[in-house]
Amino acid sequence: MKQLLLFITFLSVTLSARAEDFTVLWEIDIPWHTNIIQVSDDGKYFYYTNDDGLLKFHDSETGTFINQTNQENLILYSTGDYYLNNDRIVLPFSLDSILIYNIATKQTEETIDLNYDIENPNIYLISLSPNKRFLSLYCSLEDGNHIIIVDLNQKRLFRDVKISGTIGQLFNTNDPKRMIVTTSDQFGIQLVELTLDETAPLGYLKNMIEEVGKEEELNGLKYDGSNQIFYYNIFYTNNLGDILKYSLNTKEKFVIHKDDFRVGGNQIWFDNNYGIAISSIGAVFDFSKENSTIIKPFAGKSFSFSLCDGFETVLLREFITLQNHKLSRLDVIDFLTSVNTENPDNNILYPNPTTGNINISLANVYSSTFQYEIISTSGQIVQSAELGHLNINASSINLDISTLANGQYILRVFSEREEFVFKVNRN
Repeated sequence: MKQLLLFITFLSVTLSARAEDFTVLWEIDIPWHTNIIQVSDDGKYFYYTNDDGLLKFHDSETGTFINQTNQENLILYSTGDYYLNNDRIVLPFSLDSILIYNIATKQTEETIDLNYDIENPNIYLISLSPNKRFLSLYCSLEDGNHIIIVDLNQKRLFRDVKISGTIGQLFNTNDPKRMIVTTSDQFGIQLVELTLDETAPLGYLKNMIEEVGKEEELNGLKYDGSNQIFYYNIFYTNNLGDILKYSLNTKEKFVIHKDDFRVGGNQIWFDNNYGIAISSIGAVFDFSKENSTIIKPFAGKSFSFSLCDGFETVLLREFITLQNHKLSRLDVIDFLTSVNTENPDNNILYPNPTTGNINISLANVYSSTFQYEIISTSGQIVQSAELGHLNINASSINLDISTLANGQYILRVFSEREEFVFKVNRN
């Protein structure tokens, strides 16, 4: 499913569509005091907490309320990651009880007892490793600050490392001994990689990645699929900001985007190829073009996005009034394709609908080897091939799709540096 939902259309279009241009699959009222709504990685569920002391689960497909759990003593943060897989979610109840809860069956499947016997500990940050095996908790105990890592597969405490300084944000890779953290002291903010090693004097070794001044703001964002590339952003006091890419293998840093205003927010989702990103406040970044920040799509409205990785589920929260909030799910195909109707860069597909043959004219800006994929509405790649070397802005392509069943498809044409998407109707 996730192949279908890449925001790669934005590589070649100007985003001018309005909210009413998109198909709204459903719309519900939500309490104004609902915290940030989080979407499960597979897009099946969304969940949130509010002032009634309950953690509530909904079906993303229909918006239907499923069930709720009492969140008394439950430690949840709006920027945390709690969804495991197969309908399961990890719920930390202090340091004594880590629950694995099944949303579909409404039952607790596992309880992990860490034997800390500490009531109401000060837990500041929670994160899951990308492979969903390790849960990290940054907390304050009687003897100082600790990073506590729980092995969810083996249901045991994996590592407890005492660490000095204030942690701004915490991420971890598939290797639980390596993690990226932001720390803060009297000199400023540092982004560092920690290698946990109990034989080291402090229980860890530091590898400095970035150091900024006291007035700047530094947010960690995301690892790539190999966990060897880390994306993050820095906001400066003059309201400028950079999105950067850091290789943990080569120790090299690249500025892949420069902002001319502060639009990043605290959460950013990348497409599966890390060429496009969209932030939780609706800023779209195209890393193939310099300074390509696009605000989309609800000008003049107060809103926030909730998405899952790969953009399988897109939820829009509109703040109608202080106490009137609406949550909508958008039709993603509309979201991808309606912004391409003006073809500002002369990217054309015809005839559409088609009975079997289509012609594509691309205004590609790089000479490179291109490929294509045709993706069904269920997310399956039903046809693909290499197109060969295409010169700059001189690309005319003919494809035969007569073997495909009638229906709607997404056509993706891409190279290492560019990607284009079209909606195709086969009649």
